[in-house]
Amino acid sequence: EFVAACLHSRLVKMKMRGSDGIKERDFLQHAFDCFDGDSDGKITQADVLRVLDTPHIKAIEKQAGIDYKDVLRELPQGFIWTFPEFMEVVMSNISTVEKSIADSRP
Repeated sequence: EFVAACLHSRLVKMKMRGSDGIKERDFLQHAFDCFDGDSDGKITQADVLRVLDTPHIKAIEKQAGIDYKDVLRELPQGFIWTFPEFMEVVMSNISTVEKSIADSRP
C-alpha cells in the first residue's frame, strides 16, 4: 500500500502538470528498477528492505510516526516479484489507496 500510495501521488501530480509523455507502465518500470537494486529482474524482501533503510525513508517514518517495515511483515516470507507481478500488486493496491483517500475526504 505504501508503494501504491507513492505511485498514486506521483501519477496524480504528473496528470495535474499535464505530463502525457510518461506512460503509467514506464513509471511503474522505473519504480520496479528502484527496488531491483541488483538489476536481476526480481524484487525480493532484501530489495524492499534496502529501499526502506534509506535515510530519506527513515526521516519520513520519524516525521509520520510510522514504520514502513510493517509492509514487509504483511508480505509472504521469501516473496519474489518479477515486473508483471509487481505491476499487478501495485495496480491492485492503487484502487485501495484511491478508496481510502476518497473515504477520508469530508
